[in-house]
Amino acid sequence: MLLSQIWRVTNLLTISTRSTSVGDLQALIQRAVNSHNTKYYSDVLAVSIYFSDDDTMAKGDADTFANFAARIGVKHEHLLLSDRHPEFQLLGYLYTSLVKFAIAGKCLLFLHYAGHGTPEEGQYHWYANSGKNSRKVRWSIIRDRLLLSEVASDNEIFGNLDVVCIIDSCHSGLATRGNPMTTRSINIMAACNGAGMARSRQGGITFTQRFVTSCLFQLKSCGTGMLDIAAIGIALSGDSAATKAVWEVLLGTPITLQVGGGQFAAVGSGGPDTVPVILSVHVDTNVEGVAIFINWLKTLKKDFKAFDIEVEFGYPSSSYILGLVCSPVLGHYLELLPGALTLGHKAGKIQVFEKATIRSKCPPLGDRTNSKRSANILEQ
Repeated sequence: MLLSQIWRVTNLLTISTRSTSVGDLQALIQRAVNSHNTKYYSDVLAVSIYFSDDDTMAKGDADTFANFAARIGVKHEHLLLSDRHPEFQLLGYLYTSLVKFAIAGKCLLFLHYAGHGTPEEGQYHWYANSGKNSRKVRWSIIRDRLLLSEVASDNEIFGNLDVVCIIDSCHSGLATRGNPMTTRSINIMAACNGAGMARSRQGGITFTQRFVTSCLFQLKSCGTGMLDIAAIGIALSGDSAATKAVWEVLLGTPITLQVGGGQFAAVGSGGPDTVPVILSVHVDTNVEGVAIFINWLKTLKKDFKAFDIEVEFGYPSSSYILGLVCSPVLGHYLELLPGALTLGHKAGKIQVFEKATIRSKCPPLGDRTNSKRSANILEQ
């Protein structure tokens, strides 16, 4: 990035009153690198859930998802909610079939739902049809038992299970709620925001079809068998469809799956199609401390096989503002730091600043007496 461009960007940054130390920044990056070395899932399973008396043609999307799972070599199961009490049926499935799957080791579950969705009594619900006495399932059952596993016994069962949820219903964005990092990763892909309506299955392209098409396109275009959920989520939420999809990391970090060869490797998000995240971090140090940090990053390059990080710009204020460009998986770690702010995404040479809207009162970098030293550091 040219220095003139840096001035324009940094003059738009929100200067946080909170800051983090260089040591904490280094420790968090090192933790991310150590915890996201390539690991292999012992098993991967895809499950499509829909009601037996659904009136949205959900079975067609379930079949589409089943065909997709077969193409990438993943086992698929249909969970047809036909019981008079569908929540009991769902719980029975969680604590029988899924327990056997989850305790086998580090596993990955693709959980797909197609059908109606609605906010009711302050909760997101799935329901069978538009009839007056339609059967319902509370999303909180899946969220609290399977995904968050807040009860100790549930955590013992599902503690090694990573999950990608694909929810194709109206108001599905209500299922997305961010949480701090843990040893698990839970990613939610919702057809629309909490107040939105999903595209009808009776004509047109459904969200399930859009998700499957994006996955297959990514696998074909990158040629490496890399399925990057972050890249797919960003693409679906930013495409030209009238109904905007929503994706969120409920727990942990974005999931990237290496498929092919009979093995499924879970690697840090950073495949060829990943759209890097742009962050600013208020660092409590001086220009010499920034130079030490940049040199330290260089020594870690050999470990950045799954994701990378670059210092895009520097801006001296009372301490120092660093602009970092990194993969979504690392960005989710760095967002936890005091004084960190996600600005947007960078696709090639195009930078999209989503949150840099508050102008700084600090003079631009070029007006600072130590700007030449700053520029020299950033060019190292």
